[in-house]
Amino acid sequence: MDTQSVLVGATLAASLIVAIATVRNGTPSAAALVVLPFAALWAFSRPGLGLCFAIGAILALPQTIPHIWLLPPIAAFGGLIAGATKPRWRGLDLAMGALAVWVALSWLLHRQFNIPSTTLLQTVLPLCVYFAIRLTVSRSLLRMTLWGLLLAGSAGALSVLYDWATSRVHFVDPTAYQWVSTPYALFRAGGVFGGSPAAAVCLAIVSVAVIPLFRDRRRLVVAAGIGLMLWATIVPFGRAGLIGLGVGLLVTVILLPVRIPRLGAVLGVVTAAVLIVVLYASLNDTSPTQGISKSTLYQQGVVRPGSAAGRTHFLSLALPLIGDSASHLVFGRGFDAFNSTNGTYDANMAERPELIFRRGGPHDEYIRAWLEQGAIGFALVICWIGGGLLVGARAARRLPKRSEPRLAVASLTGALAVFAAACFFHDWMHNPVTLSVAVVITGILVSAADHLTRDAPA
Repeated sequence: MDTQSVLVGATLAASLIVAIATVRNGTPSAAALVVLPFAALWAFSRPGLGLCFAIGAILALPQTIPHIWLLPPIAAFGGLIAGATKPRWRGLDLAMGALAVWVALSWLLHRQFNIPSTTLLQTVLPLCVYFAIRLTVSRSLLRMTLWGLLLAGSAGALSVLYDWATSRVHFVDPTAYQWVSTPYALFRAGGVFGGSPAAAVCLAIVSVAVIPLFRDRRRLVVAAGIGLMLWATIVPFGRAGLIGLGVGLLVTVILLPVRIPRLGAVLGVVTAAVLIVVLYASLNDTSPTQGISKSTLYQQGVVRPGSAAGRTHFLSLALPLIGDSASHLVFGRGFDAFNSTNGTYDANMAERPELIFRRGGPHDEYIRAWLEQGAIGFALVICWIGGGLLVGARAARRLPKRSEPRLAVASLTGALAVFAAACFFHDWMHNPVTLSVAVVITGILVSAADHLTRDAPA
């Protein structure tokens, strides 16, 4: 029996194990017992299909299904059976591997918090998927991968819009949903993403990444998909996603760069979208004469009084913890230290219960990295995000202005910039779906930079 047959059999066995495990979730998950093996055979029949299957599992399936986090790495690595490409290894690849190892060591050396191993795996496995992407995405598979992002992102957007249209939670446990609809709180849809901030950020990232598909013949399909994702980015009222979307589009425009007339057209479309949202706010205000700035929708969805002061307060509590000891400064407190399952916290953390019981962390990815993994973990996160942006910017400058390859690299760099900006508002390392989307975009970006600049002048 040849090696490929053994690998196919092992991967099918793994998919069966996952399917059997998900049966515990009820009848819908029991269907996975039949679907997954056939999906695995299909995904491994051609290069790139395994990665597309993984992207679909991340963006289009409810993240609360038991063991769903196992599907993307199985599909992404299993897809390599159909063939792999030869990447140009970079320092960024080393940083991604080192980050995964350092997070695992941080968990292993701080077992006093009793953090479950499944929580660790939901962080480490998405980071490992990066290497499957680097070995999968070639120049010929780049466009198919972008189509996979567009279709899966559109499906995820429909789930958000369904929640929003019905003002109900359909894809997660309503009792555990953060933004329930009450007379005093605006309902913020989250769809399969499990929460409105994750939905807004993930869909904003994908919306920017798939911009190059506008140069395909099926522009109407692309426009419909991006339109759905932009709509689903707005209705959750996730400010991190909206700010990130603006930053990502700006980075794309600068790297391309966009001609002035076309820039005017883009700004016109964006302005029209904003006006539609403002009009919707005024029509749904119980007292339209008060104006948009005083409307209930605007106040609860955008302003959310006290939110900015609350974030400032969290920062004032979190920053002193970074350097309260030499060990914490360099090595951090440990993986997921603010979510101890047995109530183990040091004296300085116990004096700041708001960080533990209200948010489970500082609500900022960069500060979270330093608090949990110290200066080493912070540096590795900066190497990941900053290094990815630098790779994209350098690659874009080597390609002809407004060319198709430059548009692809510029858009992917802009998509990573969405995540970089959103990291100032949430600690995404403990949100598996957002972390997975960011890692996928990073892997595609670096692979595109390698293959599209191979023949470009230095």
